[in-house]
Amino acid sequence: MSNMYQELGETDELIALLRKRLLNHQTAVYQQYKQLLVERHEWQRVYPDLLKQLETKLTRYEYGDILALEQEYSKLFEQLKKYQSAPMIRNYLRQIYPAVKDKMIPLYHDVVLIPQSQKTAANAPKQLEKDLSNFLEISHDATTVQKWVDELKQRLSGQTSFLEGLEIVQTQINTVV
Repeated sequence: MSNMYQELGETDELIALLRKRLLNHQTAVYQQYKQLLVERHEWQRVYPDLLKQLETKLTRYEYGDILALEQEYSKLFEQLKKYQSAPMIRNYLRQIYPAVKDKMIPLYHDVVLIPQSQKTAANAPKQLEKDLSNFLEISHDATTVQKWVDELKQRLSGQTSFLEGLEIVQTQINTVV
């Protein structure tokens, strides 16, 4: 149907159709929708209200992907803070960290690392190691990761599987420094 509107030059109908699809979780149309509005010099006017609608209509990941695409890092950080979701923070860390380093450090510590260190599942130690390694890789902040490793070593002093993972991260830190 969108091809038909495009071929007929019915831009208003196409824009309305794309907006409807976008608000119904078909986020693949976002760029086309935006481009049409940019060409008509309407994007700046439409964008603020669109973001508000997208926040209520889309899933948190769909909305987060659009915020990341638009480099709306403050808004994306607010979403991460709102949902307190370790998987969501892991998902957006690479994109958001450079823009909000100082805010991400405590959030990552409190929402990702500490809860992960308290889990008893068999994969918990490996996930904690991965979380620390990923943060180190993305941030290149060996000082912060070293502080976390020291803290976690004290917290997990009797848990061999966690300590083994922390030693692997310690080796990684030593190669960064």
